[in-house]
Amino acid sequence: MAENPHEQFAASPGAFRVCEAVLYSLAGEKQGTVDMAGNGQHVVPRDGKWAIRKGGAERVTRRYNTQREAIDAALKIARRQRTEVYVHGRDGRIRERNSYGEDPFPPKG
Repeated sequence: MAENPHEQFAASPGAFRVCEAVLYSLAGEKQGTVDMAGNGQHVVPRDGKWAIRKGGAERVTRRYNTQREAIDAALKIARRQRTEVYVHGRDGRIRERNSYGEDPFPPKG
């Protein structure tokens, strides 16, 4: 094992491109935007409060006073619907993603 953990990537020329592709697929485009077409639940800031919005929808499902309340509600929905939860920060960028669907194991790619 290499003493420097980053040396393992130096031995594999395509490793960086693979890691970069995975990060962009998880976080959307480089600017932090996301394709909202999926059925996941998004916890988003809305008018000084927090809301849940289904992926692809323009309207919010419900508003909450705190982000924690919105996350808890989104988790319940995602578990029931076997989808994902995307938690956005105040800047609108995704900061966390959790899946409650039937993910392949081991993951593809």
